[in-house]
Formats: sequence, structure tokens, C-alpha cells
Amino acid sequence: PYARQQLDLAEMFAATTLALVVVSVLGSEDESLISWIRGAGGSVSSLQKLETRDGLRGFYAIGMIPYDTQLGFIPWKAIIGSRVQCDLVEETRKELEKGNASQYWPYLRHLEAYEPKMPYLWRSGETFDLIKELPPRDWRRHAAWSADFCHHDPKMPGMQRALGLMQARALGDEKSGWAMVPVYDLYNHANGYHHNIRIDFRYGHGMTIHANRDVDVGEQLFNSYGHGTPALFRDFGFVEQRPQVWDLGGRGGHRSSSGKNSIRFRLHVDDVLHQHTGIVEWLDDGDLLQDDAQHRRLSRETFDAAVASVSAELRRPVPFPPPDDAPEDVVLEEFDLALAYRRALTEALAVARDSLPAADDLDL
Repeated sequence: PYARQQLDLAEMFAATTLALVVVSVLGSEDESLISWIRGAGGSVSSLQKLETRDGLRGFYAIGMIPYDTQLGFIPWKAIIGSRVQCDLVEETRKELEKGNASQYWPYLRHLEAYEPKMPYLWRSGETFDLIKELPPRDWRRHAAWSADFCHHDPKMPGMQRALGLMQARALGDEKSGWAMVPVYDLYNHANGYHHNIRIDFRYGHGMTIHANRDVDVGEQLFNSYGHGTPALFRDFGFVEQRPQVWDLGGRGGHRSSSGKNSIRFRLHVDDVLHQHTGIVEWLDDGDLLQDDAQHRRLSRETFDAAVASVSAELRRPVPFPPPDDAPEDVVLEEFDLALAYRRALTEALAVARDSLPAADDLDL
């Protein structure tokens, strides 16, 4: 399964910056999109506003929003949907091809300014080299899935664009179906305390969006795209703020010296002060805290051995990006993303290591 995790979604959409797209304050296309939703029988609450604050675009609360307030309803007629995920890519491609003749044109026009940032789509090969040996390593899994499983032709006009949009903005699973949903995909990502909305998607009917806690005036409204910092960087092209879950195991990953457990941990943040706490929660493969016996077997020395190749890659000197076929502004943007990921992983490893005892101090 390949999907954006909502509704207990599939593994891949299961990632210290936010998933934010920088554009101008609420403009005519934003207003047209919201008017189109309302004209189709939907709703978008006036307690929120799509705007840019300090360079960050998203939905912000402009009034106190009590728990369970409905923030929006997106009717089915405004949603590009399919029961089969491969078919959603093709349906999206066809609608893009129609241009302003598409019934979804107000939505598609709103997407024109969006450029997916997933590493496998980076145009700078030299920049991609800065992260390709780091977890999760399977950076090109989406393109491989599209070509090998869906039998999409990557050279077909609009196919890569449709795949990138589906990957970055769609939701669904094999049971619920798949969908590209306008407005919903404008909520940025965060986990922990910042995650303050929830969604209810029903295939053939539409989607409702509610506040999942009281939201203060001025707060940004955040959805969750899933859990797993490396996977989220692979799937969306951003490094999430804490709390973060770092999974260095799995396919091509690193195991502890016992060979039984992935190196997997969560970095916490204070929910009140919104500051990093330095607290590390060690996880097993089932996303549950390891029992004390397992945890005590992990020392700084075994941790160092388990992440040795990752640490070596992070110590490799990073040159300024050399000349590339891609435009200079594209190279620099991708270079900044690569550096942000390397810095976040370096810091996460340091915090995790500091939380462990030395081998001589283990209570066995």
C-alpha cells in the first residue's frame, strides 16, 4: 500500500521544520476555491483563515475554536476519487490534461503553484547524493510502485506530475478508497500537541473536518500525515518538528547487536512550553515501549555499533552544491532540504545516544 496516513492508513504514510508551502496571503485563487466548495454544497468554517504568517502558509484560527467544532465539509462532487490507488493517479492525470475543461478546475488551478518536494523528484543529482545512503534509503519506492505495480508509463505527459500530487496530497486505504480532497490538503502536518484536527472520510459522500481539541485564537490548524520522520521526509520532502519518531531499522536498516530489534525511538516535546525536552522513548517494532529488559541491553556502545554506517555518512564533508543541469534556485532549495534532514538526523542520534548508559553501567 502506498498512501498518506489518515484513517489508519498503510505503512508508507505511517517525519526541525513544518510541512509548509510558502505563498502569498489569501488570494483570489484561495477565495475561488473556497467559494467553489461552498457552491458545491460544502462548507469551510469562518473561524479559520488560510493565510501566510511569518512566511508560513496554512489555516489559522481567527476565533476560539471549541473541541469538536466542524471546520469543513467537502462534498463528493468536489473530490477526485477512486477505489483503486493506481487508478487515482490515472484519474488525476486525465483531469490535469483537461485543464480548465475539468469539472475540478478550481481545485486543479489551485494546485498549479504547488511543486512536490519529495527527494526522488529532485532535479539535482548531486544534492540527492547527500541523502541517498541515509534512512529510509528506499527513496524511489513511489516511482517503482507506479511503474512496476500500476504499469504507469513514466514518460506519458503529466504522469509524474499526477503521481507526485497523489503521493503528497491524497488520502485513503484499500478499504476506504482513495481521494484527492480540496481544502483538506491545505492543512499542514504536525504530531503531538500541535495536531489539532481530525477527519472523517466516506467514499462517495465526502469528508468532514473537526477540531480534536480546543484551539486558541492565532493557533495554526494541523493535520497529521503519519508517523516516522524518515518516511515523512521521503514521502513529502520536509522534516517535521518534534515529537519525531526515528526508525533506523527495516529494509536495509540497522539492527541492534542482538539482531532482534530495530533502533527506533521517539523524541518528545513539552506540550505546554512547546520546547524540546531531551526525553527519548525507545520503541519496538509494534510501536510500543520496549520492556525494561530489552532497554537495558542497549548501551551507548551497542547504539554506536548499530548506527555506525549512518554516523559515518553524516560525518562525510558536505560540499556546496556543484554546477548542475537544474536551475540554480532549484539546486539551492533542494540543497537546503538535504541539509535540514542531515542536521535533524545528526541531532536525533546525539540525543538518543546521550539518553543511554555506558556498557559498564548497564544493570543486567
